[in-house]
Parts: sequence; C-alpha cells; structure tokens
Amino acid sequence: MTFYLITVEQAWIMADGKCECKRLSHGHDNRRCNKQLILQNKGGEGSGAWSAHHIDPKGGDILSNCEILCLECQEKTDSIVTEPVGNFVTAFK
Repeated sequence: MTFYLITVEQAWIMADGKCECKRLSHGHDNRRCNKQLILQNKGGEGSGAWSAHHIDPKGGDILSNCEILCLECQEKTDSIVTEPVGNFVTAFK
C-alpha cells in the first residue's frame, strides 16, 4: 500500500513538519517525538529524514491512517509487529 501524494501532503501539514510518533517503546512517554523534519528529505537519510507510515497496516491509504515519522522512529516501528499509539500494551516480534 502506498499513500497518494495529496494524502502525504495533508499529513505533513497536520504534523507541522514534525515526527508524530507517540510509541512508549520509543521512549516518548505518550508525548510526540516532535523531531523537526525537512520536507525535501522524505524517504532520505540523515538529519530531518522522514516517511509517511501506515498506523494500521490493514487500515488503508487514507489520511486518518497516515502518520509522519522521523527516520529513527520509522526504523524502530518497522521492527515491531503491533504497537498501538499511546498508553496501550505492546506486542513485539
């Protein structure tokens, strides 16, 4: 599944150009990562790199299922089978 460009653009605006990750296992304690991102570094590497991520892999390519994550949070998220955002129990590989 891939998001349409317009969906990613809307998600970027809603995220205010900052990482939206709130995963407890990433050490965010139910607060946003808020790392400042660089629009041109989508899918890239290094400082300000980011990607549009499916919150629920089965949730479809819609705005409500799209979150903007910094590269570090994206890499950590890819290693987790299921982890809801917020104060929930997590399941790992």
